Amino acid sequence: MTVNHRAEAEKHLSKGSFVTGPDTAHPADSVATDYHLRMAQVHATLARDEDAAATLADLRDANTKLRNDLANMRRIIVDHVADNLGRQDLWSWRSARDLTQELDTYGMNVDQAVDERLEERDIDPKQAWIGPNGQVNPATKKWTDLGGTTWDLNRPWIDRDGNAWEWTGEFDQGPLMHCKSTGATSSLDAIYIFHRPLVPGDSPEAADVPF
Repeated sequence: MTVNHRAEAEKHLSKGSFVTGPDTAHPADSVATDYHLRMAQVHATLARDEDAAATLADLRDANTKLRNDLANMRRIIVDHVADNLGRQDLWSWRSARDLTQELDTYGMNVDQAVDERLEERDIDPKQAWIGPNGQVNPATKKWTDLGGTTWDLNRPWIDRDGNAWEWTGEFDQGPLMHCKSTGATSSLDAIYIFHRPLVPGDSPEAADVPF
Protein backbone atom coordinates (compact mmCIF):
# COMPACT_ATOMS: atom_id res chain seq x y z
CA MET A 1 0.00 0.00 0.00
CA THR A 2 1.32 3.43 -0.91
CA VAL A 3 1.85 5.81 1.99
CA ASN A 4 1.23 9.51 1.56
CA HIS A 5 4.17 10.73 3.62
CA ARG A 6 3.26 14.38 3.26
CA ALA A 7 -0.21 13.75 4.71
CA GLU A 8 1.27 11.60 7.51
CA ALA A 9 3.73 14.34 8.41
CA GLU A 10 0.92 16.90 8.62
CA LYS A 11 -1.18 14.53 10.74
CA HIS A 12 1.62 13.98 13.27
CA LEU A 13 2.36 17.69 13.44
CA SER A 14 -1.29 18.35 14.17
CA LYS A 15 -1.33 15.80 16.99
CA GLY A 16 1.88 17.11 18.45
CA SER A 17 0.78 20.75 18.58
CA PHE A 18 1.07 22.70 21.85
CA VAL A 19 -1.94 23.05 24.12
CA THR A 20 -2.20 26.41 25.83
CA GLY A 21 -3.92 27.04 29.14
CA PRO A 22 -4.31 29.84 31.70
CA ASP A 23 -1.21 28.85 33.66
CA THR A 24 1.23 27.28 31.22
CA ALA A 25 1.98 26.72 27.56
CA HIS A 26 3.52 23.27 27.49
CA PRO A 27 2.57 20.10 25.63
CA ALA A 28 -0.25 18.25 27.30
CA ASP A 29 1.76 15.01 26.98
CA SER A 30 5.47 15.52 26.44
CA VAL A 31 6.13 11.88 25.50
CA ALA A 32 3.32 11.80 22.93
CA THR A 33 4.29 15.19 21.56
CA ASP A 34 7.92 14.14 21.15
CA TYR A 35 6.78 10.96 19.38
CA HIS A 36 4.53 12.85 16.97
CA LEU A 37 7.18 15.45 16.19
CA ARG A 38 9.75 12.76 15.47
CA MET A 39 7.31 10.86 13.27
CA ALA A 40 6.40 14.08 11.45
CA GLN A 41 10.09 14.66 10.74
CA VAL A 42 10.50 11.10 9.43
CA HIS A 43 7.51 11.38 7.10
CA ALA A 44 8.55 14.86 5.96
CA THR A 45 11.97 13.50 5.03
CA LEU A 46 10.43 10.59 3.16
CA ALA A 47 8.05 12.94 1.38
CA ARG A 48 10.99 15.10 0.28
CA ASP A 49 12.86 12.04 -0.97
CA GLU A 50 9.77 10.92 -2.89
CA ASP A 51 9.52 14.33 -4.55
CA ALA A 52 13.18 14.23 -5.48
CA ALA A 53 12.82 10.69 -6.83
CA ALA A 54 9.77 11.70 -8.86
CA THR A 55 11.66 14.68 -10.27
CA LEU A 56 14.63 12.49 -11.15
CA ALA A 57 12.34 9.93 -12.81
CA ASP A 58 10.71 12.71 -14.85
CA LEU A 59 14.11 13.97 -15.94
CA ARG A 60 15.18 10.46 -16.94
CA ASP A 61 11.98 10.00 -18.96
CA ALA A 62 12.48 13.36 -20.66
CA ASN A 63 16.12 12.53 -21.41
CA THR A 64 15.15 9.16 -22.90
CA LYS A 65 12.51 10.80 -25.08
CA LEU A 66 14.98 13.45 -26.21
CA ARG A 67 17.55 10.79 -27.13
CA ASN A 68 14.94 8.85 -29.11
CA ASP A 69 13.76 12.01 -30.88
CA LEU A 70 17.34 12.94 -31.80
CA ALA A 71 18.03 9.42 -33.08
CA ASN A 72 14.90 9.54 -35.25
CA MET A 73 15.79 13.00 -36.52
CA ARG A 74 19.33 11.87 -37.36
CA ARG A 75 17.96 8.85 -39.26
CA ILE A 76 15.60 11.08 -41.26
CA ILE A 77 18.41 13.52 -42.09
CA VAL A 78 20.77 10.72 -43.14
CA ASP A 79 18.07 9.22 -45.40
CA HIS A 80 17.34 12.64 -46.90
CA VAL A 81 21.00 13.39 -47.63
CA ALA A 82 21.62 9.92 -49.07
CA ASP A 83 18.52 10.22 -51.27
CA ASN A 84 19.61 13.57 -52.67
CA LEU A 85 23.21 12.53 -53.22
CA GLY A 86 22.05 9.36 -54.91
CA ARG A 87 19.82 11.19 -57.39
CA GLN A 88 22.90 12.85 -58.91
CA ASP A 89 21.15 15.97 -60.12
CA LEU A 90 22.76 19.30 -59.37
CA TRP A 91 20.01 20.84 -57.23
CA SER A 92 19.50 17.77 -55.04
CA TRP A 93 23.26 17.37 -54.64
CA ARG A 94 23.65 20.98 -53.55
CA SER A 95 20.78 20.66 -51.09
CA ALA A 96 22.41 17.62 -49.48
CA ARG A 97 25.87 19.19 -49.50
CA ASP A 98 24.65 22.46 -47.96
CA LEU A 99 22.69 20.63 -45.25
CA THR A 100 25.68 18.52 -44.17
CA GLN A 101 27.93 21.59 -44.10
CA GLU A 102 25.42 23.42 -41.90
CA LEU A 103 25.26 20.44 -39.55
CA ASP A 104 29.05 20.39 -39.39
CA THR A 105 29.07 23.95 -38.04
CA TYR A 106 27.01 22.71 -35.08
CA GLY A 107 29.20 19.67 -34.46
CA MET A 108 26.65 17.22 -35.88
CA ASN A 109 28.60 15.48 -38.62
CA VAL A 110 26.62 12.74 -40.41
CA ASP A 111 29.05 11.96 -43.25
CA GLN A 112 29.96 8.47 -42.06
CA ALA A 113 26.30 7.52 -41.52
CA VAL A 114 25.47 8.84 -45.00
CA ASP A 115 28.34 6.83 -46.51
CA GLU A 116 27.01 3.68 -44.84
CA ARG A 117 23.50 4.38 -46.13
CA LEU A 118 24.81 4.92 -49.67
CA GLU A 119 26.77 1.67 -49.54
CA GLU A 120 23.60 -0.15 -48.43
CA ARG A 121 22.07 1.11 -51.69
CA ASP A 122 25.08 0.03 -53.77
CA ILE A 123 26.09 3.66 -54.43
CA ASP A 124 29.75 4.64 -54.33
CA PRO A 125 30.01 7.30 -51.57
CA LYS A 126 33.10 8.92 -53.09
CA GLN A 127 31.37 9.45 -56.41
CA ALA A 128 28.18 10.60 -54.73
CA TRP A 129 29.99 13.31 -52.77
CA ILE A 130 31.90 14.53 -55.85
CA GLY A 131 28.64 15.60 -57.47
CA PRO A 132 26.93 15.18 -60.81
CA ASN A 133 29.12 17.58 -62.78
CA GLY A 134 32.75 17.30 -63.64
CA GLN A 135 35.05 20.24 -63.02
CA VAL A 136 35.90 22.61 -65.81
CA ASN A 137 38.61 21.04 -67.95
CA PRO A 138 41.55 23.41 -67.43
CA ALA A 139 43.24 22.33 -70.66
CA THR A 140 40.31 22.82 -73.02
CA LYS A 141 38.39 25.30 -70.84
CA LYS A 142 35.19 23.40 -71.47
CA TRP A 143 32.42 22.29 -69.13
CA THR A 144 29.61 19.80 -69.65
CA ASP A 145 26.31 20.53 -67.91
CA LEU A 146 23.75 18.02 -66.67
CA GLY A 147 21.96 18.01 -70.00
CA GLY A 148 25.12 16.85 -71.73
CA THR A 149 25.80 20.19 -73.44
CA THR A 150 29.42 21.27 -73.54
CA TRP A 151 30.10 24.94 -72.94
CA ASP A 152 33.22 26.47 -74.46
CA LEU A 153 34.60 28.89 -71.90
CA ASN A 154 37.33 30.18 -74.21
CA ARG A 155 34.70 32.54 -75.57
CA PRO A 156 32.44 35.00 -73.73
CA TRP A 157 28.69 34.36 -73.50
CA ILE A 158 26.25 37.17 -74.24
CA ASP A 159 23.00 37.29 -72.29
CA ARG A 160 19.65 38.64 -73.53
CA ASP A 161 20.55 42.14 -72.33
CA GLY A 162 23.75 42.17 -74.35
CA ASN A 163 26.08 41.71 -71.38
CA ALA A 164 29.19 39.63 -72.04
CA TRP A 165 30.13 37.05 -69.40
CA GLU A 166 33.63 35.58 -69.23
CA TRP A 167 34.86 32.57 -67.28
CA THR A 168 36.81 33.57 -64.17
CA GLY A 169 36.84 30.45 -61.97
CA GLU A 170 34.69 27.70 -60.51
CA PHE A 171 31.75 27.64 -58.11
CA ASP A 172 29.55 24.74 -56.96
CA GLN A 173 30.84 22.26 -59.52
CA GLY A 174 30.42 24.71 -62.38
CA PRO A 175 31.91 27.76 -64.10
CA LEU A 176 31.98 31.13 -62.34
CA MET A 177 31.44 33.96 -64.81
CA HIS A 178 32.24 37.69 -64.61
CA CYS A 179 30.70 40.60 -66.51
CA LYS A 180 33.09 43.52 -66.95
CA SER A 181 30.40 45.98 -68.00
CA THR A 182 28.28 45.47 -64.86
CA GLY A 183 30.95 44.23 -62.47
CA ALA A 184 28.71 41.25 -61.58
CA THR A 185 29.95 37.74 -60.89
CA SER A 186 27.68 34.70 -61.07
CA SER A 187 27.62 31.00 -61.86
CA LEU A 188 26.97 30.04 -65.47
CA ASP A 189 23.87 28.04 -64.61
CA ALA A 190 22.37 31.00 -62.71
CA ILE A 191 23.08 33.30 -65.65
CA TYR A 192 21.41 30.81 -67.95
CA ILE A 193 18.31 30.55 -65.74
CA PHE A 194 17.79 34.29 -65.24
CA HIS A 195 19.29 35.83 -68.39
CA ARG A 196 18.76 33.32 -71.19
CA PRO A 197 19.03 32.82 -74.01
CA LEU A 198 22.82 32.98 -74.05
CA VAL A 199 24.69 33.60 -77.27
CA PRO A 200 28.34 32.61 -77.76
CA GLY A 201 30.47 35.68 -78.33
CA ASP A 202 31.45 34.57 -81.85
CA SER A 203 28.17 32.91 -82.85
CA PRO A 204 24.75 34.37 -83.73
CA GLU A 205 22.85 31.35 -82.39
CA ALA A 206 21.53 31.26 -78.85
CA ALA A 207 22.42 28.46 -76.49
CA ASP A 208 18.99 27.61 -75.09
CA VAL A 209 19.47 24.14 -73.66
CA PRO A 210 18.29 23.21 -70.15
CA PHE A 211 20.73 22.33 -67.39
